[in-house]
Amino acid sequence: MSVLGPGQRANRWHAPRSRAHKGIALATLALYLHTLAPGLLPADAGEFQFTVPTLGLPHPTGYPLYSLLGWAWSHLVAYRDFAWRMNAFSALWGAVTVGLLYLVAVRFATASLSPYHKPSSALRIASILCAGAFAVSPTYWSQALIAEVYTLHAAFVALERARSFMQDNAQPFEVALTATRPGNLFTTHTAVSAGFDRFTPALIEQYLGGYAEKKLGVSLYDLLALGRQNPNDASVSFNMAYLTIRGSGSVNGVSRLHGKVSRHLFEPLFPNWPSDEVPIGHVTNGVHMPTWDSAAADELWTRACGKGRWLGKSDTLEQDLRSVSDDTLWKFRLATSKTLVEYARERLAQHYAAAGASSETVEEAKHLFDPNALTLGF
Repeated sequence: MSVLGPGQRANRWHAPRSRAHKGIALATLALYLHTLAPGLLPADAGEFQFTVPTLGLPHPTGYPLYSLLGWAWSHLVAYRDFAWRMNAFSALWGAVTVGLLYLVAVRFATASLSPYHKPSSALRIASILCAGAFAVSPTYWSQALIAEVYTLHAAFVALERARSFMQDNAQPFEVALTATRPGNLFTTHTAVSAGFDRFTPALIEQYLGGYAEKKLGVSLYDLLALGRQNPNDASVSFNMAYLTIRGSGSVNGVSRLHGKVSRHLFEPLFPNWPSDEVPIGHVTNGVHMPTWDSAAADELWTRACGKGRWLGKSDTLEQDLRSVSDDTLWKFRLATSKTLVEYARERLAQHYAAAGASSETVEEAKHLFDPNALTLGF
């Protein structure tokens, strides 16, 4: 009779788990691809579909890792158009996450078992159901079908950076948080306090209590204090925005007005500070003009302002733009409106054809809108 060592037994018993998480990921990917958004989308998703394949700059924070990986993906996958490929990029990573979630669920379910104890079929089935429920939850499923980017919460990133600094430099949490704070930038987007995530102290204790004591070396009370206006009020929920502000060296809104609104929202964290001096600034969302304007627009503005108009000072830019005649601007507008309508017709016809619509519906889409009529939409 042969006796297997612990490593050999663990490897043998981990193999089915590895096959299972791959199967779950592939099944999830098949589901997401089957229900994938077929083409160009509005709002942020459309922005990502346009900017990432061209290495343009999306809205702040620019999402550099997402943009670089998405650019590589969109040029390696030679199937359909860039819009579809970026939607599929989200589906791919959404499916990978579901597969990893299964492994995490198995790990948690077997945490109390002996390392040589084979997880039961019931535990595996429960883990599969857990991952499957997450995969088809309305919010997550919808985001896995479009070109969108959502990462770990910024507040947890601040904590993890501090923990990493503690480990590398043998410093206590307070020193590590202070040292890493200048490298963290928090861009707040919501304009109402109801938009901030809040969790009960019991949930924080359940999921982060061990992390605080074992990894950060602080008590649960100290961790909760970072997410409360009044650290001594045990009845107050843990506010993720408060935690993020206390772990960031700079905080800003997404417009001048939003910066003012945000200073009012976070004023309770800065008692005795004048409202206008609450340390929250703003950045104004914009676009990278050389990759944003069309070829026709670039030609028009180059004639009026020169090719390097966006590279230097803009002192004369307004005057140069005003030199373009009304007639030229109107002809340019009519031409671009016609181009937009033709593109919308083509995309909608392709969408209906891919969805199995009747030939009459597809043909009707090819005549949608009138480029000579005023069309308002939102």
